Parts: sequence; C-alpha cells; structure tokens
Amino acid sequence: MGALQRESARSAWAVRPSLVAVRPSLVAVRPSLVAVRPSPGVAARAQRTMSESGPPAARPGSEEDGRTMDWVQFAAQWLHVIFAIFWFGSALYLDFILMPVLQKVPPSSARDVGRRIVPRMAMAMRIAGTLVIILGLLRGTVWGPLPPGDGSLSFGSDYGITWSISILLALAIFAIGDGVIGRTAARLYNDDGLWGFATAGGPPPAGFVALAGRLRMASITQLVLFVAIFTCMILMRFGL
Repeated sequence: MGALQRESARSAWAVRPSLVAVRPSLVAVRPSLVAVRPSPGVAARAQRTMSESGPPAARPGSEEDGRTMDWVQFAAQWLHVIFAIFWFGSALYLDFILMPVLQKVPPSSARDVGRRIVPRMAMAMRIAGTLVIILGLLRGTVWGPLPPGDGSLSFGSDYGITWSISILLALAIFAIGDGVIGRTAARLYNDDGLWGFATAGGPPPAGFVALAGRLRMASITQLVLFVAIFTCMILMRFGL
C-alpha cells in the first residue's frame, strides 16, 4: 500500500514535456524591446554637438558648396596671363635679341630688317598691352575683390594699393612702348637722311646716334617697369 502511494506521487510530479516545452515565439528576442536607447542627457549632448559642428563640409568646387566654375572669368584670366606673357616676351626679345643683332650686322641690312620687324612688332605689342590692361581692370574690380566687384577689399587696402600701382605701371609701359619706342624706331628706320653713312661709309650722323640712344634708354626703362609690375602681381597673389 505504501509503495502504491509513493508511485502515485511520483507520477503526479512527473515533468511533462508538453507543459514545459519552450516556445520560441514566447522567448524570442525582439530588437525593438532590447535596443539600446540613450538617456535624454546623452541625446541632448549629441544633438548640441551636431548643431555646433554644422553639416559635413562639401567638396571644394562642387555644387554642394555653392561654388561652380565661372568659365567667363576663367577665360578672362587665361587671356590676361597669355597676353601678359606675350607683351613681356616681346620686350625681352627686343632688348636682348633684336637690338644686339642689328648692331652687329651691316647698317644696310640692319635697316631692312628693322623696317620689316618694327611695324609688325609695334602693332602686336599695342594689341597685347591694351588687352592686358583691360582684362586686369576687370579682374580686379568686376570679377575681383575691389568695387564694384564683391567689395571685400577697398582701394585703400594693401591689395587695392598694389593693384592700383600695377595698373599705373601697365599704363606707363604702354605709353613708353607705343609712344616712345614705336615712334622712335619708325623715325630711325624710315628717315633716309639718317642712313647715308650705310653706303658712303663713315660714322653715323648725330641724329642717328640720338635716336638710337633714345630707343635704347626707353627699352631699358620699359624692361625695369615690367619687372616692377610682375613683382606687384606676385604680391597680390599673397593678398598684399
């Protein structure tokens, strides 16, 4: 009898798998329930940091930062540099190549070469100088920091003073090149009375010597002014 009661008790407390079976649907981990949620203080600090740092920096020159290529300004700068190189290069050619060579060849040959080169060279330098000055004015004002451009700098600033000096130097170079060198060279090579010594022999007349000396002095002065204006361009590159 005692053995029968003990057996009944064991059967009553037996573990039934159907009652304690683990149902995955009941114990499944839901990400929405276990997701880590920052405290209100941490969230507030993160929001404040993002607002202070601002949005991520856009790539320079991209549409995101509001700056796109201005092709008109690019073309103006390109032409300004090209014509400035041509203008300055022509002065170097005149001072260091053409004039020294003409002094060493026979006078009759020097006159023939000069009469053919001088008019063409004077016209080319006149066009190049005019374009350099016009484009320089536009680059400093309309498309530059000086009024009536964006107005970020005034004419009294370091940049404005250097820019003004460079424009005055360019005008002086143009006046010397077109008004002194061009006209003096034309008189020198076109005046038949100055070249009689080329066939008769003897020293050149005083008028020839005076015009040649004036031409040489004007060329040296122009070259010095070119060096000064290129110095101003370098200073403006650094905002001075």
